[in-house]
Amino acid sequence: MADSGYGTNPTFVGELLEAGLPYVVSVKPSEGLWAPAAAVHTPQAAAAELPWQDAAEPGPWIAVVRSFHDGHTETWWAAELVYGRYGPQRPVRRLVATTDPRRLAAASSWYIETNLPAPGSRQAKKSPLGAVSIAEVVRLYGLRGWIEQSYKQLKNELGWADAMVRAELALRRHWLLIFCAFTFCWLHWLRTASATATGVAHQPPLQSAGKKREPLQWATWPCTLRRVRRRLTPWMVLQRWWQAWTYGPPPAELQRLLDWITDGNALNLYLAPS
Repeated sequence: MADSGYGTNPTFVGELLEAGLPYVVSVKPSEGLWAPAAAVHTPQAAAAELPWQDAAEPGPWIAVVRSFHDGHTETWWAAELVYGRYGPQRPVRRLVATTDPRRLAAASSWYIETNLPAPGSRQAKKSPLGAVSIAEVVRLYGLRGWIEQSYKQLKNELGWADAMVRAELALRRHWLLIFCAFTFCWLHWLRTASATATGVAHQPPLQSAGKKREPLQWATWPCTLRRVRRRLTPWMVLQRWWQAWTYGPPPAELQRLLDWITDGNALNLYLAPS
């Protein structure tokens, strides 16, 4: 499940189709396609052409009862959209779900795309994916809100909210930081737990004379991840800047700074002005 930011990305959707992965995404109501001038060009226009009398005579619309976490239910109306290359007999379906089929209010209307075949269609007979009814597509897309909420909380806990990465290489680099943070958390826990299990109180490492011993702090994901980034980011940025200038070796002063960071010494990126 994904929002229209992904649903209108042809590269993203194309990769899912090529890999044969099922998806349910939303699309923008005004997303157009190439077609004759008199044809339907957008999902909103296709939905507006669907006949609607009332709940007793819904026409192509079907009632979908949505249940919410607090126990209340709402009746939505959903229908297949047939225009362009989309339809229940096609490899890709588009649907509309709304609380008001007559007005199609923007605040309570979804335009959904999926490659899950419609029950009883020609596509259902040859597709390896299981057939899914209109009501089930609406239910699946309704889960997106919960996924987004959970992912938002997860990003905050892991420190992902500090930056947004899209490229595959950037994503892999960020995962390396996550693995490093996870490893350091486990290492900290194992050292503490092993000392406690033997009945010996955990003691922080000895420091040089004249320095106060810092209180022991419990390792957390956000703090550990920021510490890892604090060590790696300056080294990567300095290397990138220098290589953008020249492929020659850096001057002695810069090399000493890089070696200082490589040895595990962190830099304070937010020094107060002197």
